[in-house]
Amino acid sequence: LAFIKLYENRRRRDILFAALAYIIVLLFDSHYAFFMFVTIIIFALYTYFRKSALEKKQLIKIYTLACLLIIFLSLIITLPFIRQRVFTAHREAPSAWGMVKPFEDLFVQSARPLSYILPATVHPIFGRFTEGFIGTELYGYSLTEHALYLGWIPIILAFISVKKWRKNKKQGQPPESRDSPLARENFHIGFFVFLAFSAWLFSQPPWWDLFGFKLYMPSFFIYKVIPMFRAYCRFGIVLMLAVGVLAGFGLKLILDKFKSQKTKIILACIFTGLVLFEFWNWPPYKIIDISKAPAVYYWLKVQPGDLAIAEYPLDADTPNVMYKFYQTAHEKKIINSTIPRTYANKFAQKIVKLSSPQTAGILKWMGVKYVLVHKEEYLKTELTEDRLELDLIPNNSGLKLIRSFSSQECPQKDIICVQKTGPIDVYEVVAQPVKPALDSR
Repeated sequence: LAFIKLYENRRRRDILFAALAYIIVLLFDSHYAFFMFVTIIIFALYTYFRKSALEKKQLIKIYTLACLLIIFLSLIITLPFIRQRVFTAHREAPSAWGMVKPFEDLFVQSARPLSYILPATVHPIFGRFTEGFIGTELYGYSLTEHALYLGWIPIILAFISVKKWRKNKKQGQPPESRDSPLARENFHIGFFVFLAFSAWLFSQPPWWDLFGFKLYMPSFFIYKVIPMFRAYCRFGIVLMLAVGVLAGFGLKLILDKFKSQKTKIILACIFTGLVLFEFWNWPPYKIIDISKAPAVYYWLKVQPGDLAIAEYPLDADTPNVMYKFYQTAHEKKIINSTIPRTYANKFAQKIVKLSSPQTAGILKWMGVKYVLVHKEEYLKTELTEDRLELDLIPNNSGLKLIRSFSSQECPQKDIICVQKTGPIDVYEVVAQPVKPALDSR
């Protein structure tokens, strides 16, 4: 909106407004700051190729100065935050959650053909149909990242606006006046059509494999320059924006065919209701009760001393966010939640097997007094080695079972809660400290 205003008015305050808008996005999320930067480039290209030679020369001059000023203002305001994020990053983790993301993530975190046309799995009626495609190449593996549903009603309304726009272009309408309402409408529709196609293209994986031939997509080339971005499926929100605006124009075209204000209101309500139904996601409740944690953590809280705990299964592959969250209840040190590819994570890989006597000795050396064993987490994987590991843990002479906490359920049946848990055994580490052989950093 800010850059459309800048294009139409070209005033100093519009430059400041555009800069402020971009600064807010930049401070909010780096992914969307990058996406908006791409959107600005797309907008500039769209306006450039619509102009005459003289207008192009003027446009380049105006936009160059405006963009330079916007970049300057954005950097001045956001430099302290960028400096803190970039230059204080852990030197041992450049490719974990830091500045270089694994290239393979670009395939996992990209849009799939059905991502845009199937409702989210939380839809009470159509969600079960979508669930059948989770984990496939047609939809994707994430219940959140690949929930990019555009809605069939918005798509139909957008198609109506595009059809009208193409008809106007063929008929040579509207007049070549920038102030003409029809000219402005055609300009806006044309831009959001271009933006929708571009956003869809940018949300794709690094390449399409077409009968053994690789057709490279923008994400492949962008990764070579800025490898800190991986979730290109999030470009879907830009596509949603474009389709939403086009749908608005489509609805306007339909309503303009009726003179009665009452009829327009009724039709607007019908379309609104249909769109709300498409994106309906209740039940279940979108509430998580965090008022109470499992009882074991309140027991831990009252244990005396400056001690540390370990929770198993050890989250050595991916940090377990619940282990970190429960720390807000027990307030003890934890050895969990190490970041992949860091030195701490490499160390954690050595103590994954709690049944090993050496693990108990290392835990003691680290200052761990209690180990919480989440039995249900070992069992729900249905892997033979995990079940065997759970059976062997009590045989570790370096561990002493001191408490067992039974399963807990949520107080309210329909609301998810963090209190829900399976049985948890608490072991005290009684082994002699064993200093591990540390690798050189």
